[in-house]
Amino acid sequence: MLRFANAATLRWTSGTAPLDGALYAGLWPRPGTLYALVGGDTALALDTVDTGTRRIVASKPVSGPGLQLARTADGLVLLTGAENAIVPARLLVIGPDGTVRSVTVQRILAGTHYDSTSPDLIGTTNLPGLAVDPKSGIAYVIDPSGLVAAVDLGDLSVAYHQLGSGSLLTRIADWLTPPAEAKGTNGATLSAQWLGNGLIAAAGTQESATAQVDSYRPTGLRIIDTRNWSVRMLDPRADRFLVADGLLLATGTRSSYGDSQHVHGEGLAAYGPNGLLRWRLKGLGEQIYLFQAYRSLALVYGSGAAHLVDLKSGRVVLQRPLPGQLLLGPGSP
Repeated sequence: MLRFANAATLRWTSGTAPLDGALYAGLWPRPGTLYALVGGDTALALDTVDTGTRRIVASKPVSGPGLQLARTADGLVLLTGAENAIVPARLLVIGPDGTVRSVTVQRILAGTHYDSTSPDLIGTTNLPGLAVDPKSGIAYVIDPSGLVAAVDLGDLSVAYHQLGSGSLLTRIADWLTPPAEAKGTNGATLSAQWLGNGLIAAAGTQESATAQVDSYRPTGLRIIDTRNWSVRMLDPRADRFLVADGLLLATGTRSSYGDSQHVHGEGLAAYGPNGLLRWRLKGLGEQIYLFQAYRSLALVYGSGAAHLVDLKSGRVVLQRPLPGQLLLGPGSP
């Protein structure tokens, strides 16, 4: 169910719009029309919602599952794959008029696969990062192997580039080869975001699973320069990041789950535009989730509580316990 609120009064308005599934993303291109990308893990649909009457006036199926999402200046870009399979990645481009165009990125694979014949629930995964330059209209699909596909969102042409050796390539290539003792699989997960001036931030996790132990380790926060395809390591302990008020906030967790559990967090770190560490905050818990930032404040979740962090000082200015985890992220600009 989709509800609407008045941003000025912060009060709910009357009427709701029924949705056939969870809201994955929304696009509000003009007054009176909302495009809602809804669905589950395998199938998606693009619903056209009349915000005046609160009715769904049109719906079209969208191939899924949705793996990564980014925004253009006036639309959405969705990285998709196939159910229980690792296949060439597909980009879906959703325009402000509700049109959906697609292109297959043949040389980069995406998805997760579980062997149904195996008694162990261990799978193989490969999740590329996705970043979009809204000014040039270029989407970048970044594979854990170090291969980058630059997709022109105008004509959907694809150009491939290899990141410099000694960076993503040498470390992440090992992710695709499971250790000898593993019965299943392992994999790499990346997230990425356009920073401007030709730069992309990328961070991720390497997972290694056996019948006895499932372990995760950060693979570091790196800055990719698309002008020469070089890579700079910013924080080797990070697996997640958030752009906030001219800073890059980074956090990471190394964990192992089996007969016993071992979790070690690196705290919350803030890096300036020059790549230098501004501050590092401990005490928020071993696993920290970066939620959202507004001006000089950031909202993060850890140890069952929401923390409001002052980005200038690196201090917690407000803390509130929460029974669950924060789920929603940034909406349509």
